[in-house]
This record gives sequence, C-alpha cells and structure tokens, in this order.
Amino acid sequence: TARVLSLLTGWTSVAIAPLFLAALAGAAGVLGIRDFRRAREGGRSRVRALAPALGWPAALAAGALAAFYLAWGLNYARPPLETRLGLVSADSIGARELEALGREAVAQANAHYRLVHGGSDDAGVPTVLPFSLAEGSVLLQVGWSRLVGELDLPPVLGRQYGQVKAVGVSGILEAFDISGVFSPFTGEALINGRPPAVSIPAVMAHEQAHQRGFAPEDEASFMGIMAAIRSQDPMVRYSAWARLTRTFAADLARADREARQALTDELSPGVRRDWQAYSDYWEENRSAAAPVARAVNDRYLRAHGVEGGILSYGLVTRLLVAWARAHDGSLVPDRT
Repeated sequence: TARVLSLLTGWTSVAIAPLFLAALAGAAGVLGIRDFRRAREGGRSRVRALAPALGWPAALAAGALAAFYLAWGLNYARPPLETRLGLVSADSIGARELEALGREAVAQANAHYRLVHGGSDDAGVPTVLPFSLAEGSVLLQVGWSRLVGELDLPPVLGRQYGQVKAVGVSGILEAFDISGVFSPFTGEALINGRPPAVSIPAVMAHEQAHQRGFAPEDEASFMGIMAAIRSQDPMVRYSAWARLTRTFAADLARADREARQALTDELSPGVRRDWQAYSDYWEENRSAAAPVARAVNDRYLRAHGVEGGILSYGLVTRLLVAWARAHDGSLVPDRT
C-alpha cells in the first residue's frame, strides 16, 4: 500500500502530506463550527452544543487512525529485525568492539570524503549536495536493490518508490526538532532539506526504510544505512559512513572517553568541518517546542510497542554490532 501511495504522490516534488493534513483539519473545523451553530440555533446551550460540534473532528480522527493502520501501522507488529535476518542480538557490547567499528567508519568516511572532493582531505568549505532529492532517491534505489538481493528480502522492497521530498513549509520540521518524517497517508518520505549536505542522504535512506515498512526507528536507521553504503554514488556512501562515525563516537563516549577522543582525532579536516556545520545548524535552529514534540513522539512509539520510546533511535548500534559479528567484524559490503 505504501509503495502504491508513494508512486501516486511521487509525480510531483511538492509534499502532499502537509496539504492533506491541513485540508483534513480544515474540514473538521468547518463542519464542527457548522454543527455548533445549528445546535445553538436549535436552542441548545453552548456546553450542550459542543457535543455535535466535536462529532466531525472525532469521526475524522477515527477514520485517520483506521487508515494509518490499514496503510502502514501494522508494520509495528512484525517480528524484530534481528529475528527476520537471523542475527544474534548484541545485548552486551564492549568498548573495544565499538572502537574497532568506529575506526572502520572513520576510515570509510575519510576515504569517501576524498572521492567526493577529488582526492582532497579538506575542501575548505562544507560539502554541498551534488544532486537533487529526486536524483538522490534513484541513487539510493540502487543500494536498496543490492541489499534486497543480498538479504533475500521481498523483491518489491528493491523496486522504485516515490521520490523523497523536502517539506515545503520552511522551518516546520525544525519546530519539532526532527530531520525527516514518513507520511503513511500519502506514502511520502519527507525530509528537512535545509541542514548541511553531509546528513541528507542518510536521512533520506532512513525515511525510505520507513516507506518500505521498517517501522521501529532503530530498524529504519539500520536498513537505511545498509542500503546507502551499497549505493554506487560516493556522496550517498559518504553520508552513511559519516553518520556511522557519529553513532559510534557517541556510544564510545559513554564507554571510554579517551578512545572516543582518539577516534574523532582520526577524522580528516573536511569530515570534521562537515559535522561541525551540522552541529552548528541544529544549535542555531533549536526549537522551544522540541521537548513537547519529543514527548509526543515518545508516547507514539511506546504505544506501538517500540522498546524505549525515543531511545530506540540510539538502539541502532545493537543491530550494527550484531551484523558485524556475523560478517567478520565488519560493516563494509562484499568484504569476503
């Protein structure tokens, strides 16, 4: 269903989901006000007139909830990804294991930065995105096709889906302190296109994973990264490996601060500049509404059985380590 919806809405680069939700909310408001006025004209008090007024919003909300589950929400009921991929859960992860994977990610990020910048370790300015979101969607599809074949997943997951789109209303995602979102009502993978380019392909891949039915955040992050590092495009692969450097550095900071510092010291000047630009961007665009948005997202995830709520975003390391343990301690594709 999500693929069909994404293809139906993918003919345009304009995000349909915000328009759809605005129209739905507007219709509920107009119909509610109409019924409120009719009740008042019929002699009801203001309090008693609220009952028919709230009927339409309640009905539309119930319909939207039913549509959510029919179109996509049942993906939360799937078995854990580790089970589906035959991986052994990595419940206990040591600092040395994190350090080894972190060094691999740093080496790959440095190498792919040089590929993107013609052999230079420092272009002197933050990396810019060399393709449009529509073009990036196609470049990522190559990675998805390879991953689907490698893991023997349903072939439909490697086929074309609707293009990833930027949310057209400037600042709407910053207000919620998020980089991207998937709309099950329209099948659209939506991102904030404003942050520095180093993060964008990895975020695109994450939302594409949701589009393909991987509901929990850690599973979407894992599958998105796995698809991105299998792309033929160096910028797509660079974004994914650079994302992994931040993941492992953050985990290592809690286990061994000295090892974490040694790891980040190995980053090339250009990669460090890109991540500094990314950090600066979110610091400058920090929203006062972010804590409320995080609380709502946490409740949403927990209501759908996602372990840890918003903490599940950070659980991707467990999947990455489980994969590496099953592949000679490496995340690099086709290593054997």
